[in-house]
Amino acid sequence: MFYLALVIPCYNEESRIKPTFVAYFDYFSNSPNFKNKKIAIILVNDGSKDKTAEIIEQFEDFSNETITVKTVSYEQNQGKGAAIKRGCETVDSQIYGFVDADLSFKPELTEKALSFLNYSDFDLMIGQRNHNKNETLYLKLRDFLSKLLRRMINSFLAIPNFDTQCGFKFFKRNIVKEILPQIKQFRFSFDIELIILAKQTGHEIKTFPVNFKHHNESTITWKDGVRYLLDTVSISEQHKTVEFTGLVLRLFLFTTIISLFVYGWVIFEGHLFSDDFTWLWYGQKINKSLINLLTFRMSTFYSPVMNAFYSIMYSVFHYNPQPLFIIGILVHILASLFSGIFAWQLSKSKLIAIIVSVLAAFAGVAYEPLVWIGANMHSFVTLFILSSLICYYHYLSTKKNLYLALTFLCFVFALGTKESAIITPILLLASYIIYKIEHKMVLSKANTVFWIGTILLSGIYLYQQFLWQKNGIWVQSGIWDINVTSFFRIPLIIFDNFIPISFLKAYLTTWSAGVLWLFSLTFLTFILYQFRKLKLIWFGFLWLLISISPFIFFKTEFWWEPLASRYNYVSRIGAIIIIATILRHLIVHNKARYIINSLIYMVIITIAVQLYFMAKTITTEYDYVYNTGRSLTQAMQKIDEINPNKIFVRWDHPFTENNAHIIGAASIIANIDETNIVFLKKNEKEIIDNQEILLYWEPHERKYAIKQNY
Repeated sequence: MFYLALVIPCYNEESRIKPTFVAYFDYFSNSPNFKNKKIAIILVNDGSKDKTAEIIEQFEDFSNETITVKTVSYEQNQGKGAAIKRGCETVDSQIYGFVDADLSFKPELTEKALSFLNYSDFDLMIGQRNHNKNETLYLKLRDFLSKLLRRMINSFLAIPNFDTQCGFKFFKRNIVKEILPQIKQFRFSFDIELIILAKQTGHEIKTFPVNFKHHNESTITWKDGVRYLLDTVSISEQHKTVEFTGLVLRLFLFTTIISLFVYGWVIFEGHLFSDDFTWLWYGQKINKSLINLLTFRMSTFYSPVMNAFYSIMYSVFHYNPQPLFIIGILVHILASLFSGIFAWQLSKSKLIAIIVSVLAAFAGVAYEPLVWIGANMHSFVTLFILSSLICYYHYLSTKKNLYLALTFLCFVFALGTKESAIITPILLLASYIIYKIEHKMVLSKANTVFWIGTILLSGIYLYQQFLWQKNGIWVQSGIWDINVTSFFRIPLIIFDNFIPISFLKAYLTTWSAGVLWLFSLTFLTFILYQFRKLKLIWFGFLWLLISISPFIFFKTEFWWEPLASRYNYVSRIGAIIIIATILRHLIVHNKARYIINSLIYMVIITIAVQLYFMAKTITTEYDYVYNTGRSLTQAMQKIDEINPNKIFVRWDHPFTENNAHIIGAASIIANIDETNIVFLKKNEKEIIDNQEILLYWEPHERKYAIKQNY
């Protein structure tokens, strides 16, 4: 048995390997610390394209009584990790180590590493590189970026800030026997998997500072860097390097930064308009009354949760829009965070959790609840649905009835926010099935009671909604109507959640829409078939189908129109889960790199396209509606100062089919009762006295104005 086996992996090192070998050979030959100790120097040619194999074979002639030189060579390049593993398997030794072939580290450092291993309980020694202070600006910048990347990767892997890629490591025989056979990464991420496995199996690891000399003739390319990052993710997924609290904090940080970066502008630029005034008016009428809170309905829309929200907002902030936008962003941050947490519960994958949270934070085609206060019910109901799912899955894991009670409570809050919450029981059932597939379990008494209560509540809610809606304005006017044609929209609606096609609706003809429909159906069928063995793919498609079901029957100008932005807020989570699951599967199973890269590029491009069209809509449509709401507010403020007996409103104002928002604005801003507001018909004479005001729309200046007699 050897005392030390030093492995030197080589790839195209014909110009550098001889000085490195000679330096180490001379050091071991002349150092008194290695006198009478058997040393093996193993040079591994990792499929080099130059003359490396021929050169290292000549070094075997240097072998003597104490130092044995061995060479290993193979034709196909397999990576640094594979070379180290092959080299360690060549001999039996007490201690093993490997160093870079470019002599970046002086041989004298070996003695320090071996002293730690010989006289302590440490099993693995890792060099921590110290860089030369006199390096060029380029090398300093490269060093900084390298350290930044290392910190990010180590944080992602939940390991200490080791210099994982330092090519100077030494370890005891038990590491070779116990850890190396388990390693699956054979390239630059070999070091990371070595450290993670050693850490998880309880081996002691120590770092020590080593002086490092950088060489410009690096054989590492940018493709190696991409491969390293993907391999790092794969290692993290395979070895479950996750600490839940740390993961939640990271998800919260990611979602907050993205949400504020993309949507923070609404706090300063956004304004009330349309239904926003109506909701605040309802909040004013509720006047903190519990009975009003539970009974008031806006048309056929029943939402005690939103009643409470706007009642509190009006009481505290009156008609100031900024707090409403801030709370809207906070709800979106939480919804994005909870999306990631629920995805982690289903998959136990850090990668899936991060992708889901990040993509949810961007919102993409579902941006409307963030830029329109009146649409925030969609983000609120999503938050309650996710809360219910998270609590239920946690109950299945812990069997604590408290979480079952919280599940039911969140479901009640969801139903009290928006009727689309009726999809929650189906998602809960799907979550239960996924958990039951992975864990054998029987339905407990508490769980049985929960499901009986959930089904009864859902039935009562559906019946009551039927009674409200059948004679409501949406059904009676034909705006919402069940018809066969609406079902043909489903592939396009789902496809729009992956790749935005909303902007195409005005350019499509019946024929071209049919082609797009066929492509969408083929695309979705291919995904479902190709990844049919992955449970989360089926779960994601189920989420998409049931979450769009309440909205597909709204009347549209063309049959091929996808859903309006706000209706995608819930459904988009299903699409995100599918994307994250596919990406994770490809990375972990080392599928073709070009496929992984293509999918990543597609996601990035899709996000960019979604943000572009969102920005285009905001700078046109929403710029108009914000200014409309702003000028209406200013007009009502002037009316409040005048305090007239009556307001006449000209017929041709924006949102002509919605007079309620003007009534609401007059009530919350000017304290004018709705009985003192008269909406004039087309061509009706505008006769006002000294105590009356005419409110009208000035189309050239695009703002509301008032007229009075003096």
